Amino acid sequence: MSSSVNIFVVTWNVGNADASDAATDALLDFSGLAPDQYPDVVMVGFQEVDGSLSNNFTQYLSYSGWSVKIMERMCSHGFIMLRHDTFPGILSLMFVNYTWLPFVNRVEVDTTKLMFESLVGSKGAIGLHAEIGNRQFCFINSHLPAHLADHVERDRAYLTILADQFYATSQLTVLNHDYVFWYGDLNFRIDHIPNQEIKRLIQEGEFSLLLQNDQLSRSMASGRSFAAFQEGKIEFAPTYKFNVGTQEYDSSEKRRKPAWCDRVLWRDRPEVKLQGLHSSVSCNLYRSAPSCCASDHKPVQAAFTVTLDHFQCSQIISMIPVHDTLKNCFTIKILIKREKDAEDFKPDNSDYIGIYREKAVKLKDYVTSKPVTAKEWEKGRVKIESKHFPEKPGNYRAIFHSSKFKSAIAVSKIFSVE
Repeated sequence: MSSSVNIFVVTWNVGNADASDAATDALLDFSGLAPDQYPDVVMVGFQEVDGSLSNNFTQYLSYSGWSVKIMERMCSHGFIMLRHDTFPGILSLMFVNYTWLPFVNRVEVDTTKLMFESLVGSKGAIGLHAEIGNRQFCFINSHLPAHLADHVERDRAYLTILADQFYATSQLTVLNHDYVFWYGDLNFRIDHIPNQEIKRLIQEGEFSLLLQNDQLSRSMASGRSFAAFQEGKIEFAPTYKFNVGTQEYDSSEKRRKPAWCDRVLWRDRPEVKLQGLHSSVSCNLYRSAPSCCASDHKPVQAAFTVTLDHFQCSQIISMIPVHDTLKNCFTIKILIKREKDAEDFKPDNSDYIGIYREKAVKLKDYVTSKPVTAKEWEKGRVKIESKHFPEKPGNYRAIFHSSKFKSAIAVSKIFSVE
């Protein structure tokens, strides 16, 4: 018995550029994926993002322009935002579809700031821990030290992040997880090949010699950093450095050499390599988005399917909203689907059912909520008066929030309020 979860990762150093609809569409382009590879979880990582607030949307005053664009577009794709985390210059967002929402639990975040002698600024990482199905996942969005000669500092930065990141609730470090996805502007460059020769090889689509001299590939092979990590086959041109607004490489006085600075890596369960097991991670897509020209970097996208052995994608409980016209209320019927697991899901005083609009953007967007008492749990019925639905008529869904699992554990089907 197994289930598969599809994970889509996109990373972009936006260079403090303003958000746009066109770039958002390109970032969240799921074309090229088969129907059974369509994302269940989407991780978005930005670097050098402008931290100023968006004043164009009063309902999103606490979010940047990029956050607003991404949230609205993901909502239209049928996702809800589970996490939004910022660190100076770095932004991480996590979206989940409603099918997998009950199975993404115990999410927690840690951050690491990097300071080196040769730089002052907002280099660092946002790390996110999540229990997805029956496995532990870690997602790292990082911005590592820049410049061609600083590959040693990038290796050191990797080790610093590993040593610093700790997820207190789960008591896990980065490499203790079953799966690690590490992405961002890793800033590794191409050694030994002159600028013009690099450009010629790019134009001819001859990437093999360039990749042989790619600093990250060498660090991975030697074990200096990212040992045991893997990467999809690179069949796209280097994503740095471009003249802003174009698809032409740097023609300024500095004439920076093109490089694959922007990467998505993953690390499989340790026993896969140790025991020679078949990998449970498939990389379905790895590409850049060259049409995004607002920055001197191009975004990179990767799509994965992770097989979760001995896991059934089935909710422990189900909720059925029923409208009682006589009492003018909704009764949320709670049905226990898996008796053997029900003991673990008994609510405490912090558990509640939230009622959401069909097109809710984030998990905090419930229009009303109702605590679930022990008595209501035992009876399997939670009453919510119709007067607490301020935006009726409309379509809604109920989501059961568990403090123990630090997330949702059940999602109802859509129901209508006349």
